[in-house]
Amino acid sequence: MDNKKAHIKRLILAAVVIFASLLQSSDGFMQKIWNVGILYTIPVVVCISMFQGEIISMCCGLLAGIIWDSFSAQGHCFHSVFLVISGFVISYIVQRRIRNTLISSLILNCGIIFIHNILYWLIFILFKNTTGAFYALMRYYIPSFIATTVVSIIVYFIVRFIHKKMKEF
Repeated sequence: MDNKKAHIKRLILAAVVIFASLLQSSDGFMQKIWNVGILYTIPVVVCISMFQGEIISMCCGLLAGIIWDSFSAQGHCFHSVFLVISGFVISYIVQRRIRNTLISSLILNCGIIFIHNILYWLIFILFKNTTGAFYALMRYYIPSFIATTVVSIIVYFIVRFIHKKMKEF
């Protein structure tokens, strides 16, 4: 019976990851705030990783990365690898080193979002074409970092609510 409950919890977490990935890749109502794209999958993976073990975190990161890479014009496997590593590192840190609080979530989300945006900008924008690279950084990647960090607070409370409701699973 316990195995069945654990599978249900994992399916719900996978549904949350899929929903965030589809929300991120669509041009719907919540996609653009301040005319900047919000990266919903990063806070979802980080927050799930804060409440789960390393294996589940890596699987959620892989699922989110595969979906993101399938909708992305460039960055072949970049998001998958990045989110798997992020899921593992965040889960390891929270399980062994720091407490799971809103402040630690905000710090970890800020760090992961910043690293992602800077790496993506370096690899796929700056190294390919320096013309307009700094404009893209200031116009898209920095505002995206700020907007996604604000959204990560809401995501933390949603994931924490799911975790508390399913704590016995």
